[in-house]
Amino acid sequence: MNETNFSSVSVTQLKKVIVGFIVAVIGASLLWFVLGFRINVPQNKILVLTKLFGKNPAQGSIVSIDPSEKGIQYDVKSEGWHWFSSFVWKREIYPATIVEAKELGVLVRQYGKPLSNGDVLASSLDLNIAKATDTRGVVAEVLKPGKYNINPYAYKIVKFPVTEVPAGHVGIVIDKTGKDHPGFDYLAVKSKRGIQKETKNPGTYYINPFVNKVIPYNIRVQKTDFDHTSAISFMSYDSYEIKLTATVEWRVDATRASEVYARIGSLEEVQNKIIVPFARSYCRIIGAKSLAREYISGDARQEIQVKFKEMLKNKAMEHGILISSVLIKKIIPPLVLREIINKRGLEKETREKLLKDIEKVKSDAQVAKRKEEIKQSQARVEETILKRNLLTKVKGNRTIALKNSNKNLAIAKVDIKTAEVEKATVVAKGEADLIEEFNRKKADAEALRMEVLSFGNGKEFAKFHFNKKIAIQKVFTNDDSPIAMMLNQFGASSTQNKGVK
Repeated sequence: MNETNFSSVSVTQLKKVIVGFIVAVIGASLLWFVLGFRINVPQNKILVLTKLFGKNPAQGSIVSIDPSEKGIQYDVKSEGWHWFSSFVWKREIYPATIVEAKELGVLVRQYGKPLSNGDVLASSLDLNIAKATDTRGVVAEVLKPGKYNINPYAYKIVKFPVTEVPAGHVGIVIDKTGKDHPGFDYLAVKSKRGIQKETKNPGTYYINPFVNKVIPYNIRVQKTDFDHTSAISFMSYDSYEIKLTATVEWRVDATRASEVYARIGSLEEVQNKIIVPFARSYCRIIGAKSLAREYISGDARQEIQVKFKEMLKNKAMEHGILISSVLIKKIIPPLVLREIINKRGLEKETREKLLKDIEKVKSDAQVAKRKEEIKQSQARVEETILKRNLLTKVKGNRTIALKNSNKNLAIAKVDIKTAEVEKATVVAKGEADLIEEFNRKKADAEALRMEVLSFGNGKEFAKFHFNKKIAIQKVFTNDDSPIAMMLNQFGASSTQNKGVK
Protein backbone atom coordinates (compact mmCIF):
# COMPACT_ATOMS: atom_id res chain seq x y z
CA MET A 1 0.00 0.00 0.00
CA ASN A 2 2.75 2.37 0.93
CA GLU A 3 4.82 1.41 -2.05
CA THR A 4 1.86 2.02 -4.35
CA ASN A 5 1.29 5.51 -2.92
CA PHE A 6 4.99 6.37 -3.20
CA SER A 7 5.07 5.40 -6.87
CA SER A 8 2.01 7.55 -7.61
CA VAL A 9 3.54 10.62 -5.94
CA SER A 10 6.85 10.21 -7.72
CA VAL A 11 5.21 10.02 -11.17
CA THR A 12 3.12 13.10 -10.43
CA GLN A 13 6.14 15.09 -9.29
CA LEU A 14 8.12 13.96 -12.28
CA LYS A 15 5.42 15.15 -14.62
CA LYS A 16 5.40 18.55 -12.91
CA VAL A 17 9.16 18.81 -13.23
CA ILE A 18 9.05 17.91 -16.91
CA VAL A 19 6.24 20.41 -17.58
CA GLY A 20 8.11 23.13 -15.65
CA PHE A 21 11.26 22.39 -17.61
CA ILE A 22 9.43 22.60 -20.91
CA VAL A 23 7.80 25.89 -19.88
CA ALA A 24 11.20 27.27 -18.83
CA VAL A 25 12.75 26.23 -22.12
CA ILE A 26 9.92 27.80 -24.06
CA GLY A 27 10.16 31.01 -21.97
CA ALA A 28 13.89 31.17 -22.38
CA SER A 29 13.49 30.64 -26.12
CA LEU A 30 10.94 33.42 -26.36
CA LEU A 31 13.15 35.72 -24.30
CA TRP A 32 16.16 34.87 -26.46
CA PHE A 33 14.08 35.46 -29.59
CA VAL A 34 12.87 38.82 -28.33
CA LEU A 35 16.22 39.99 -27.10
CA GLY A 36 18.20 38.47 -29.94
CA PHE A 37 16.02 39.59 -32.87
CA ARG A 38 14.09 42.72 -31.85
CA ILE A 39 15.71 46.15 -31.72
CA ASN A 40 14.08 49.53 -31.02
CA VAL A 41 15.44 52.60 -32.84
CA PRO A 42 14.57 55.81 -30.90
CA GLN A 43 13.39 59.06 -32.43
CA ASN A 44 15.98 60.96 -34.53
CA LYS A 45 18.23 57.87 -34.61
CA ILE A 46 19.18 55.40 -37.34
CA LEU A 47 20.13 51.70 -37.34
CA VAL A 48 23.34 50.71 -39.16
CA LEU A 49 23.61 46.99 -39.91
CA THR A 50 26.81 45.01 -40.44
CA LYS A 51 26.30 41.60 -41.97
CA LEU A 52 28.46 38.95 -40.27
CA PHE A 53 28.09 36.25 -42.92
CA GLY A 54 28.21 36.31 -46.71
CA LYS A 55 30.65 36.71 -49.56
CA ASN A 56 33.59 38.99 -49.15
CA PRO A 57 33.27 42.53 -50.55
CA ALA A 58 35.75 44.12 -52.93
CA GLN A 59 39.12 44.87 -51.41
CA GLY A 60 39.27 48.30 -49.77
CA SER A 61 35.52 48.77 -49.76
CA ILE A 62 34.14 50.44 -46.62
CA VAL A 63 30.46 49.63 -47.22
CA SER A 64 28.90 46.74 -49.07
CA ILE A 65 27.16 47.83 -52.23
CA ASP A 66 25.66 44.38 -52.78
CA PRO A 67 23.30 43.27 -49.93
CA SER A 68 24.58 39.66 -50.26
CA GLU A 69 28.08 40.72 -49.25
CA LYS A 70 29.13 40.76 -45.64
CA GLY A 71 30.24 43.96 -44.00
CA ILE A 72 28.61 47.36 -43.38
CA GLN A 73 25.42 47.69 -45.36
CA TYR A 74 24.76 50.94 -47.29
CA ASP A 75 21.07 51.08 -46.41
CA VAL A 76 20.11 52.17 -42.91
CA LYS A 77 16.89 51.77 -40.94
CA SER A 78 14.91 54.66 -39.49
CA GLU A 79 13.34 54.99 -36.03
CA GLY A 80 10.92 52.26 -34.83
CA TRP A 81 10.92 48.46 -34.17
CA HIS A 82 13.09 46.22 -36.33
CA TRP A 83 13.83 42.46 -36.25
CA PHE A 84 17.40 41.44 -36.97
CA SER A 85 19.21 38.53 -35.28
CA SER A 86 22.25 39.55 -33.36
CA PHE A 87 23.84 36.27 -34.43
CA VAL A 88 23.66 37.32 -38.08
CA TRP A 89 23.86 41.13 -37.84
CA LYS A 90 25.88 43.61 -35.92
CA ARG A 91 23.46 46.35 -34.91
CA GLU A 92 24.59 49.94 -34.25
CA ILE A 93 22.48 52.99 -33.51
CA TYR A 94 23.69 56.44 -34.63
CA PRO A 95 22.10 59.90 -34.62
CA ALA A 96 20.24 60.91 -37.76
CA THR A 97 21.66 63.85 -39.70
CA ILE A 98 19.73 67.03 -38.86
CA VAL A 99 20.48 70.23 -40.74
CA GLU A 100 19.14 73.23 -38.86
CA ALA A 101 17.74 76.42 -40.38
CA LYS A 102 20.42 78.77 -41.71
CA GLU A 103 22.68 75.76 -42.20
CA LEU A 104 23.66 73.47 -45.04
CA GLY A 105 25.36 70.08 -45.06
CA VAL A 106 28.28 69.14 -47.27
CA LEU A 107 28.72 65.41 -47.91
CA VAL A 108 32.14 63.82 -48.15
CA ARG A 109 31.83 60.33 -49.69
CA GLN A 110 34.04 57.82 -47.87
CA TYR A 111 33.55 54.85 -50.17
CA GLY A 112 34.06 54.31 -53.87
CA LYS A 113 36.88 54.70 -56.35
CA PRO A 114 39.57 57.34 -55.94
CA LEU A 115 39.30 60.56 -57.96
CA SER A 116 40.88 60.74 -61.37
CA ASN A 117 43.87 62.99 -61.87
CA GLY A 118 42.75 66.63 -62.01
CA ASP A 119 39.25 66.03 -60.59
CA VAL A 120 38.25 67.89 -57.44
CA LEU A 121 34.66 66.77 -56.84
CA ALA A 122 33.25 63.30 -56.40
CA SER A 123 30.53 61.87 -58.62
CA SER A 124 26.98 63.19 -58.29
CA LEU A 125 24.86 62.34 -55.26
CA ASP A 126 22.11 59.71 -54.98
CA LEU A 127 21.34 58.91 -51.35
CA ASN A 128 18.94 56.10 -52.24
CA ILE A 129 21.51 53.80 -53.79
CA ALA A 130 25.25 53.18 -53.81
CA LYS A 131 26.81 52.52 -57.22
CA ALA A 132 30.03 50.84 -58.16
CA THR A 133 30.95 53.94 -60.21
CA ASP A 134 30.78 56.28 -57.21
CA THR A 135 34.02 58.11 -56.41
CA ARG A 136 35.34 59.28 -53.09
CA GLY A 137 35.56 62.94 -52.11
CA VAL A 138 33.43 66.07 -51.69
CA VAL A 139 30.02 65.89 -53.37
CA ALA A 140 28.85 69.06 -55.11
CA GLU A 141 25.24 68.76 -53.97
CA VAL A 142 24.41 70.04 -50.48
CA LEU A 143 21.86 69.16 -47.84
CA LYS A 144 19.30 71.86 -47.07
CA PRO A 145 17.61 72.18 -43.66
CA GLY A 146 15.85 68.95 -42.69
CA LYS A 147 16.40 65.42 -41.30
CA TYR A 148 18.33 62.80 -43.29
CA ASN A 149 19.00 59.11 -42.65
CA ILE A 150 22.56 58.84 -43.93
CA ASN A 151 24.99 56.05 -43.24
CA PRO A 152 27.87 57.62 -41.26
CA TYR A 153 30.27 55.00 -42.71
CA ALA A 154 29.30 56.01 -46.26
CA TYR A 155 29.29 59.80 -45.84
CA LYS A 156 30.83 62.33 -43.54
CA ILE A 157 28.62 65.39 -43.02
CA VAL A 158 30.25 68.80 -42.60
CA LYS A 159 27.90 71.66 -41.69
CA PHE A 160 28.33 75.27 -42.74
CA PRO A 161 26.21 78.40 -42.34
CA VAL A 162 24.21 79.37 -45.41
CA THR A 163 25.52 82.16 -47.61
CA GLU A 164 23.64 85.42 -47.13
CA VAL A 165 24.03 88.47 -49.32
CA PRO A 166 22.60 91.44 -47.34
CA ALA A 167 20.64 94.31 -48.83
CA GLY A 168 22.87 96.91 -50.41
CA HIS A 169 25.42 94.24 -51.34
CA VAL A 170 26.16 91.89 -54.21
CA GLY A 171 27.74 88.46 -53.92
CA ILE A 172 31.16 88.04 -55.57
CA VAL A 173 31.36 84.42 -56.76
CA ILE A 174 34.73 82.63 -56.77
CA ASP A 175 34.80 79.26 -58.54
CA LYS A 176 37.17 76.84 -56.75
CA THR A 177 36.72 73.70 -58.82
CA GLY A 178 36.79 74.79 -62.48
CA LYS A 179 39.76 74.54 -64.75
CA ASP A 180 42.30 77.35 -64.94
CA HIS A 181 41.33 80.04 -67.43
CA PRO A 182 43.93 81.04 -70.00
CA GLY A 183 45.42 84.53 -70.24
CA PHE A 184 45.82 87.25 -67.66
CA ASP A 185 42.23 88.46 -67.38
CA TYR A 186 41.05 89.55 -63.97
CA LEU A 187 37.74 87.71 -64.36
CA ALA A 188 37.24 84.06 -65.28
CA VAL A 189 34.66 82.88 -67.77
CA LYS A 190 31.92 80.56 -66.65
CA SER A 191 33.06 77.05 -65.53
CA LYS A 192 36.63 78.32 -65.18
CA ARG A 193 38.39 78.72 -61.86
CA GLY A 194 38.56 82.21 -60.41
CA ILE A 195 36.38 85.30 -59.86
CA GLN A 196 33.21 85.16 -61.95
CA LYS A 197 31.75 88.21 -63.67
CA GLU A 198 28.17 87.36 -62.67
CA THR A 199 27.25 88.33 -59.12
CA LYS A 200 24.53 87.27 -56.70
CA ASN A 201 21.68 89.57 -55.76
CA PRO A 202 20.73 90.06 -52.09
CA GLY A 203 19.24 86.87 -50.65
CA THR A 204 19.99 83.49 -49.05
CA TYR A 205 21.92 80.86 -50.99
CA TYR A 206 22.80 77.19 -50.27
CA ILE A 207 26.23 77.12 -51.88
CA ASN A 208 28.83 74.43 -51.29
CA PRO A 209 31.83 76.32 -49.85
CA PHE A 210 34.17 73.63 -51.30
CA VAL A 211 32.81 74.46 -54.78
CA ASN A 212 32.12 78.20 -54.73
CA LYS A 213 32.94 81.00 -52.37
CA VAL A 214 30.56 83.95 -52.23
CA ILE A 215 31.84 87.21 -50.76
CA PRO A 216 29.23 89.91 -49.92
CA TYR A 217 30.46 93.19 -51.42
CA ASN A 218 29.03 96.50 -50.29
CA ILE A 219 27.69 98.71 -53.12
CA ARG A 220 26.06 101.35 -50.92
CA VAL A 221 27.29 104.95 -50.80
CA GLN A 222 30.54 105.34 -48.88
CA LYS A 223 31.97 108.56 -47.43
CA THR A 224 35.60 109.60 -47.37
CA ASP A 225 36.41 112.65 -45.21
CA PHE A 226 39.49 114.78 -45.64
CA ASP A 227 39.54 116.44 -42.21
CA HIS A 228 42.10 117.47 -39.60
CA THR A 229 45.30 115.52 -40.22
CA SER A 230 43.97 114.12 -43.50
CA ALA A 231 43.15 117.56 -44.92
CA ILE A 232 44.31 118.11 -48.50
CA SER A 233 47.29 120.48 -48.83
CA PHE A 234 48.43 122.20 -52.05
CA MET A 235 50.33 125.28 -53.22
CA SER A 236 48.53 128.23 -54.79
CA TYR A 237 49.71 129.92 -57.95
CA ASP A 238 51.61 132.51 -55.88
CA SER A 239 53.27 129.77 -53.75
CA TYR A 240 51.12 129.93 -50.61
CA GLU A 241 50.24 126.66 -48.89
CA ILE A 242 46.50 126.18 -48.87
CA LYS A 243 44.64 123.46 -46.99
CA LEU A 244 41.07 122.38 -47.52
CA THR A 245 38.69 119.94 -45.87
CA ALA A 246 36.29 118.01 -48.06
CA THR A 247 33.94 115.04 -48.18
CA VAL A 248 33.69 112.66 -51.12
CA GLU A 249 30.70 110.32 -51.41
CA TRP A 250 31.18 107.32 -53.70
CA ARG A 251 30.02 103.77 -54.35
CA VAL A 252 31.04 100.74 -56.37
CA ASP A 253 29.18 100.24 -59.66
CA ALA A 254 27.03 97.13 -59.09
CA THR A 255 27.51 95.96 -62.68
CA ARG A 256 31.30 96.05 -62.27
CA ALA A 257 31.60 94.89 -58.66
CA SER A 258 33.44 91.67 -59.60
CA GLU A 259 35.95 93.64 -61.67
CA VAL A 260 36.54 96.14 -58.85
CA TYR A 261 37.09 93.33 -56.33
CA ALA A 262 39.47 91.49 -58.68
CA ARG A 263 41.51 94.54 -59.69
CA ILE A 264 41.47 96.59 -56.48
CA GLY A 265 40.10 94.59 -53.57
CA SER A 266 38.00 95.56 -50.56
CA LEU A 267 36.28 98.92 -50.02
CA GLU A 268 39.15 100.02 -47.81
CA GLU A 269 41.59 99.30 -50.64
CA VAL A 270 39.33 101.19 -53.07
CA GLN A 271 39.46 104.20 -50.78
CA ASN A 272 43.23 103.98 -50.25
CA LYS A 273 44.15 103.20 -53.85
CA ILE A 274 41.63 105.26 -55.83
CA ILE A 275 39.70 107.88 -53.89
CA VAL A 276 42.40 109.32 -51.61
CA PRO A 277 45.39 109.52 -54.02
CA PHE A 278 43.41 110.85 -56.98
CA ALA A 279 41.55 113.38 -54.80
CA ARG A 280 44.83 114.78 -53.45
CA SER A 281 46.42 114.79 -56.91
CA TYR A 282 43.57 116.61 -58.63
CA CYS A 283 43.31 119.19 -55.82
CA ARG A 284 46.99 120.03 -56.30
CA ILE A 285 46.54 120.35 -60.07
CA ILE A 286 43.44 122.55 -59.85
CA GLY A 287 44.52 124.54 -56.78
CA ALA A 288 47.82 125.61 -58.34
CA LYS A 289 45.94 127.62 -60.99
CA SER A 290 44.47 130.22 -58.58
CA LEU A 291 45.98 132.90 -56.37
CA ALA A 292 45.79 132.66 -52.59
CA ARG A 293 43.64 135.78 -52.31
CA GLU A 294 41.05 134.14 -54.55
CA TYR A 295 40.64 131.39 -51.97
CA ILE A 296 40.31 133.99 -49.23
CA SER A 297 37.61 135.92 -51.07
CA GLY A 298 35.85 132.70 -52.01
CA ASP A 299 35.96 133.35 -55.76
CA ALA A 300 37.82 130.09 -56.48
CA ARG A 301 35.83 127.88 -54.10
CA GLN A 302 32.99 127.00 -56.49
CA GLU A 303 35.33 126.65 -59.44
CA ILE A 304 37.68 124.21 -57.69
CA GLN A 305 34.71 122.19 -56.39
CA VAL A 306 33.18 121.79 -59.87
CA LYS A 307 36.48 120.90 -61.56
CA PHE A 308 37.52 118.64 -58.69
CA LYS A 309 34.29 116.63 -58.90
CA GLU A 310 34.43 116.38 -62.69
CA MET A 311 38.03 115.13 -62.82
CA LEU A 312 37.61 112.71 -59.91
CA LYS A 313 34.32 111.40 -61.35
CA ASN A 314 35.84 110.66 -64.76
CA LYS A 315 38.90 108.94 -63.30
CA ALA A 316 36.95 106.87 -60.78
CA MET A 317 34.52 105.72 -63.47
CA GLU A 318 37.42 104.12 -65.32
CA HIS A 319 37.90 101.84 -62.31
CA GLY A 320 34.20 101.05 -61.78
CA ILE A 321 33.67 103.64 -59.02
CA LEU A 322 30.77 106.12 -59.13
CA ILE A 323 31.21 109.53 -57.45
CA SER A 324 27.95 110.72 -55.89
CA SER A 325 29.07 114.11 -54.57
CA VAL A 326 32.10 116.20 -53.72
CA LEU A 327 31.75 118.90 -51.05
CA ILE A 328 34.53 121.30 -50.13
CA LYS A 329 33.70 122.26 -46.55
CA LYS A 330 36.46 124.63 -45.54
CA ILE A 331 39.48 126.33 -47.12
CA ILE A 332 42.29 127.11 -44.68
CA PRO A 333 44.75 129.80 -45.86
CA PRO A 334 48.28 130.21 -44.37
CA LEU A 335 48.80 132.09 -41.09
CA VAL A 336 49.87 135.37 -42.68
CA LEU A 337 46.71 135.45 -44.75
CA ARG A 338 44.64 134.20 -41.87
CA GLU A 339 45.45 137.34 -39.88
CA ILE A 340 44.14 139.41 -42.74
CA ILE A 341 40.99 137.31 -42.72
CA ASN A 342 40.61 137.78 -38.94
CA LYS A 343 40.96 141.55 -39.35
CA ARG A 344 38.40 141.53 -42.08
CA GLY A 345 36.31 139.32 -39.89
CA LEU A 346 36.27 142.00 -37.17
CA GLU A 347 35.32 144.57 -39.77
CA LYS A 348 32.66 142.22 -40.94
CA GLU A 349 31.34 141.85 -37.38
CA THR A 350 31.21 145.63 -37.02
CA ARG A 351 29.44 145.90 -40.34
CA GLU A 352 27.02 143.18 -39.35
CA LYS A 353 26.33 144.97 -36.05
CA LEU A 354 25.56 148.16 -37.93
CA LEU A 355 23.36 146.22 -40.28
CA LYS A 356 21.55 144.70 -37.30
CA ASP A 357 21.03 148.21 -35.85
CA ILE A 358 19.69 149.34 -39.20
CA GLU A 359 17.41 146.34 -39.31
CA LYS A 360 16.20 147.15 -35.79
CA VAL A 361 15.41 150.71 -36.84
CA LYS A 362 13.60 149.36 -39.88
CA SER A 363 11.76 146.92 -37.66
CA ASP A 364 10.73 149.72 -35.28
CA ALA A 365 9.60 151.75 -38.27
CA GLN A 366 7.61 148.79 -39.48
CA VAL A 367 5.99 148.46 -36.05
CA ALA A 368 5.15 152.17 -36.02
CA LYS A 369 3.83 151.90 -39.54
CA ARG A 370 1.72 148.98 -38.50
CA LYS A 371 0.31 150.86 -35.55
CA GLU A 372 -0.49 153.79 -37.82
CA GLU A 373 -2.17 151.41 -40.25
CA ILE A 374 -4.24 150.03 -37.37
CA LYS A 375 -5.26 153.57 -36.38
CA GLN A 376 -6.14 154.36 -39.98
CA SER A 377 -8.09 151.15 -40.20
CA GLN A 378 -10.03 152.09 -37.04
CA ALA A 379 -10.61 155.56 -38.45
CA ARG A 380 -11.90 154.05 -41.69
CA VAL A 381 -14.25 151.84 -39.68
CA GLU A 382 -15.54 154.84 -37.75
CA GLU A 383 -15.85 156.80 -41.00
CA THR A 384 -17.79 153.94 -42.53
CA ILE A 385 -20.14 153.87 -39.55
CA LEU A 386 -20.58 157.65 -39.79
CA LYS A 387 -21.22 157.42 -43.53
CA ARG A 388 -23.82 154.76 -42.94
CA ASN A 389 -25.55 156.95 -40.34
CA LEU A 390 -25.38 159.94 -42.68
CA LEU A 391 -26.60 157.81 -45.53
CA THR A 392 -29.56 156.73 -43.47
CA LYS A 393 -30.29 160.36 -42.66
CA VAL A 394 -29.76 161.43 -46.25
CA LYS A 395 -32.11 158.72 -47.44
CA GLY A 396 -34.80 160.13 -45.12
CA ASN A 397 -34.13 163.69 -46.27
CA ARG A 398 -34.04 162.50 -49.86
CA THR A 399 -37.51 160.99 -49.46
CA ILE A 400 -38.83 164.32 -48.20
CA ALA A 401 -36.93 166.22 -50.87
CA LEU A 402 -38.26 163.84 -53.49
CA LYS A 403 -41.80 164.57 -52.45
CA ASN A 404 -41.12 168.34 -52.58
CA SER A 405 -39.38 167.89 -55.91
CA ASN A 406 -42.38 166.08 -57.37
CA LYS A 407 -44.57 168.93 -56.18
CA ASN A 408 -42.21 171.54 -57.64
CA LEU A 409 -41.98 169.49 -60.82
CA ALA A 410 -45.72 169.65 -61.30
CA ILE A 411 -45.61 173.44 -60.78
CA ALA A 412 -42.64 173.71 -63.15
CA LYS A 413 -44.50 171.77 -65.80
CA VAL A 414 -47.34 174.27 -65.61
CA ASP A 415 -44.82 177.15 -65.76
CA ILE A 416 -43.15 175.52 -68.75
CA LYS A 417 -46.42 175.30 -70.62
CA THR A 418 -47.12 178.97 -69.77
CA ALA A 419 -43.57 179.90 -70.89
CA GLU A 420 -44.08 177.99 -74.12
CA VAL A 421 -47.26 180.00 -74.85
CA GLU A 422 -45.47 183.22 -74.01
CA LYS A 423 -42.54 182.16 -76.13
CA ALA A 424 -44.77 181.48 -79.10
CA THR A 425 -46.35 184.91 -78.64
CA VAL A 426 -42.95 186.66 -78.42
CA VAL A 427 -41.66 184.79 -81.45
CA ALA A 428 -44.70 185.72 -83.50
CA LYS A 429 -44.40 189.37 -82.47
CA GLY A 430 -40.67 189.34 -83.22
CA GLU A 431 -41.27 187.87 -86.63
CA ALA A 432 -43.83 190.59 -87.41
CA ASP A 433 -41.46 193.36 -86.27
CA LEU A 434 -38.68 191.81 -88.28
CA ILE A 435 -40.76 191.71 -91.42
CA GLU A 436 -41.82 195.33 -90.88
CA GLU A 437 -38.17 196.43 -90.31
CA PHE A 438 -37.07 194.45 -93.34
CA ASN A 439 -39.67 196.10 -95.55
CA ARG A 440 -38.69 199.55 -94.25
CA LYS A 441 -34.99 198.93 -94.83
CA LYS A 442 -35.79 197.56 -98.24
CA ALA A 443 -37.73 200.74 -99.13
CA ASP A 444 -34.82 202.94 -97.88
CA ALA A 445 -32.40 200.89 -99.93
CA GLU A 446 -34.55 201.25 -103.04
CA ALA A 447 -34.76 205.06 -102.54
CA LEU A 448 -31.01 205.24 -102.11
CA ARG A 449 -30.49 203.22 -105.26
CA MET A 450 -32.71 205.56 -107.25
CA GLU A 451 -30.86 208.58 -105.84
CA VAL A 452 -27.46 207.09 -106.80
CA LEU A 453 -28.78 206.43 -110.31
CA SER A 454 -29.78 210.07 -110.57
CA PHE A 455 -26.14 211.12 -110.21
CA GLY A 456 -25.01 208.68 -112.82
CA ASN A 457 -22.75 206.63 -110.68
CA GLY A 458 -21.78 206.04 -107.08
CA LYS A 459 -18.69 208.21 -107.30
CA GLU A 460 -20.59 211.36 -108.18
CA PHE A 461 -23.12 210.54 -105.52
CA ALA A 462 -20.39 210.24 -102.96
CA LYS A 463 -18.67 213.44 -104.12
CA PHE A 464 -21.87 215.36 -103.85
CA HIS A 465 -22.58 214.32 -100.37
CA PHE A 466 -18.96 214.78 -99.37
CA ASN A 467 -18.90 218.42 -100.61
CA LYS A 468 -22.18 219.04 -99.04
CA LYS A 469 -21.05 217.92 -95.65
CA ILE A 470 -17.69 219.57 -95.42
CA ALA A 471 -18.39 222.74 -97.67
CA ILE A 472 -14.70 223.66 -98.00
CA GLN A 473 -14.24 223.73 -101.79
CA LYS A 474 -14.45 227.50 -101.94
CA VAL A 475 -11.91 227.96 -99.21
CA PHE A 476 -9.25 226.15 -101.16
CA THR A 477 -10.09 227.63 -104.70
CA ASN A 478 -7.24 230.23 -104.81
CA ASP A 479 -4.85 228.34 -102.64
CA ASP A 480 -1.82 226.78 -104.18
CA SER A 481 -1.67 224.08 -101.61
CA PRO A 482 -1.54 220.49 -102.74
CA ILE A 483 -4.96 219.83 -101.30
CA ALA A 484 -6.48 222.78 -103.25
CA MET A 485 -4.75 221.67 -106.39
CA MET A 486 -6.01 218.15 -105.86
CA LEU A 487 -9.55 219.38 -105.26
CA ASN A 488 -9.41 221.69 -108.23
CA GLN A 489 -8.03 218.97 -110.39
CA PHE A 490 -10.66 216.61 -109.06
CA GLY A 491 -13.34 219.17 -109.74
CA ALA A 492 -11.96 219.99 -113.19
CA SER A 493 -11.83 216.47 -114.19
CA SER A 494 -15.36 216.03 -112.97
CA THR A 495 -16.51 219.06 -115.00
CA GLN A 496 -14.74 217.77 -118.03
CA ASN A 497 -16.32 214.44 -117.56
CA LYS A 498 -19.73 216.08 -117.30
CA GLY A 499 -19.08 218.06 -120.44
CA VAL A 500 -18.04 214.98 -122.20
CA LYS A 501 -21.21 213.38 -121.14
